[in-house]
Amino acid sequence: VAVSTLPSGSLPTTNLLRGEANTVGRDAQELVPIPRPTVSRQRATDASWGAFLGGMGAVLSMTCAALGAGYGMSKASLGVVSLCNLAPSAVLRGMVPVVMAELLGIYGFISSLNILGSFDIHKYTSFAGYLDFGAGLTVGLSCLVSGLSIGAIADANLRSYGIYARRSERAKDAKENKESKEGLAASAPPSYGTVGHIQQGPPEVDPEQERQASNRVFTAMILMLIFAEGLGLYGMIVGLLMHNAAGQPVPARVIEHVPVAPVIETP
Repeated sequence: VAVSTLPSGSLPTTNLLRGEANTVGRDAQELVPIPRPTVSRQRATDASWGAFLGGMGAVLSMTCAALGAGYGMSKASLGVVSLCNLAPSAVLRGMVPVVMAELLGIYGFISSLNILGSFDIHKYTSFAGYLDFGAGLTVGLSCLVSGLSIGAIADANLRSYGIYARRSERAKDAKENKESKEGLAASAPPSYGTVGHIQQGPPEVDPEQERQASNRVFTAMILMLIFAEGLGLYGMIVGLLMHNAAGQPVPARVIEHVPVAPVIETP
């Protein structure tokens, strides 16, 4: 800002409160503008800081949710591979944890879309940015913890479920083979004579009991997965409530606050 030279014996007249041009000296004819922060500049700064916070909230929401979903799906896939080796007929049941882990990524995606959809340079403030940052962090961390839980639960329970399902299938096959042998022995003609000694094999396993045991393991796994999935769902609900609170109007005195400077006048 160019400032003119003051004549000797003159006193400056300033008005910092109103920000008006002030006459310097009694005999001076030039006007000296007094620089001061404008409301539009403060709004732009406030919107820029709020956009940064909101953008970081969207990034954390999507990134942490994707990490949780990826870990959960990878651990659940290990259990599905083990289930393929133990009981191939039960592979479709093993896909349930994979689907539930994928839902965590959808939670983070929805939260990020809500935050990014509210960006407006004329309305977005640092107040909204702070709340959206907290909302994104809440959703992201909740989905991350939920993904860790789902992965551990799925890997352990699918292996156990595969063992029981395999034993049930083997017991069912053994029972069918025994019934077929008994039917052949009963239909054999008497000229073949009688069997004097029957070799004792391992104790028979009831296939119905093994099937019920595998169903109990699967039911327990589903319940644990639902509780683990609830962690991410709770985080998404809280994040949506925080995002809705960020959309409420902020009082003008909070946005347009300008420090008041003293007024200096000359007699």
